[in-house]
Amino acid sequence: MHTRVGAAVFAAAVCLLGERAAHAQACCTSTSTIFPARLQDGENALLGFRAGASIVYGSFDDQRVLHGQPAGASEVDFGQALLVTARVANEPVQFSVAVPFAETIRSAGGLNDAGGGIGDLQVSMRWDVTHAGKDPVVPGIAPLLSITAPSGTAADAAKNALGADATGLGSLQFGVGLALEQLFGRTLFALATTAQFHAARDVAGVHSQLGPDLAATLGVSYTFKNGWALGGAFTYSNSFDSSVDGADVANSARAFSQFAVTAAVPLPHDMRLLGSVFFVPPISSVGQNEAANVGLTMTLIYGFPGRSATCTCAHGSCPLHPMHHH
Repeated sequence: MHTRVGAAVFAAAVCLLGERAAHAQACCTSTSTIFPARLQDGENALLGFRAGASIVYGSFDDQRVLHGQPAGASEVDFGQALLVTARVANEPVQFSVAVPFAETIRSAGGLNDAGGGIGDLQVSMRWDVTHAGKDPVVPGIAPLLSITAPSGTAADAAKNALGADATGLGSLQFGVGLALEQLFGRTLFALATTAQFHAARDVAGVHSQLGPDLAATLGVSYTFKNGWALGGAFTYSNSFDSSVDGADVANSARAFSQFAVTAAVPLPHDMRLLGSVFFVPPISSVGQNEAANVGLTMTLIYGFPGRSATCTCAHGSCPLHPMHHH
């Protein structure tokens, strides 16, 4: 579940600012709740650290039926990630690197297991062709690209009794997507769609390939006058069937649904704190061949100020001078 949770998890938190700094951040915090590692207008780079935990309460079978954990079985997952994002000169293009770590504590059938390590390293790119709030009709439009390296330990390579040391999918992944955003007053609406393609791999003489994943996240966030932002997001992902030796395996597709309540709070000294509480709905049919869990994440971001930002808040809640503190 580490890779799924990392992809679907967003932001939340707490702190107090003076009125001037809070107004400067009012344009910034809404997007942070939905895209935590995204640069704000006044930043050239950021450095972040995310930490989270989740509890698995069940799983979906290949017929999309939700089953609770068997008697005596349990699983708790922990994850951390180092996040680095930088802008290309003064262009609306930014590159991000996420270095994840994952740990699992699992028990079943009278056995207890614990393990972890580095996850699958991801490099991604975002190009903001247009910006939200610049035009009342045309939304912010941003193509997305990503490459994920199989730096983690795949399930078939795990050595622990219950596979708790598995931390990755085991195959190279390529992703493409599109993000759409628009501001209405202090409310931001965002839609991000992605397609993820997995390279084939050979394990013990068997040639296999995971089917492509199609995912969409719909988010909304409201920024208060003091700069705090509160929102929510829904993510749904569905894949095609996997293949083994060139033949599709029936009912091997993966599906995943997740709700999240998100928040972001600007801190002094160009920092912000993000977080989320997320859960998979306990309803059959909303998942397939995936675990069902509930958890939370916290992310601390430090932004490196760069070029002056142009406020896009619809009601002018940002100052007209360049932002120096978030």
